[in-house]
Amino acid sequence: MVTETISSMLFEAIAELAHREDVRSVSCPFGDAALWKVLVNEQIRRSAAANVPLQKAYCLCGPERGLDHLPIADWGGYVHIPYEGVCDGDLLILPSWRKFSPERMGDSGRLSYACPKACNHIIVDRDYGELPQVIRRYLGGWTLYSSMNPYIDCNPFKPVTRSNATPVI
Repeated sequence: MVTETISSMLFEAIAELAHREDVRSVSCPFGDAALWKVLVNEQIRRSAAANVPLQKAYCLCGPERGLDHLPIADWGGYVHIPYEGVCDGDLLILPSWRKFSPERMGDSGRLSYACPKACNHIIVDRDYGELPQVIRRYLGGWTLYSSMNPYIDCNPFKPVTRSNATPVI
């Protein structure tokens, strides 16, 4: 059985963000049981409140290695396991192996320019300093960056429409 825990400062920050109404999807590489219990409970709460399927209410994406050590289904939740490495998410906790290049953002405040995944909040394993149009918060050895731009739906499973489709060049 795999056991993994994260620092209390990181845990509290993720739990706080997970309960925000503007965080509707989370992509998390950790296997911490207590953290996943918080995320799944929020998914179940939102699903029941909105009377919609779990992933539509609150999309959860886990680590590529899976969460077989956790009884997610027994808890009543569902977590997508990304065989593509990592998924988009309103809250994206970037795995340490994934590249984050803040210089690619310019002055835009668009975190997805620094990482080829859509997100409104990103937690990275180091501090890249202050970034334009972004709020920075230290989390011990991790740093949370939150875009000051208007909300963008980062659910990786949202239907593609003309307004959110990538133009073909």
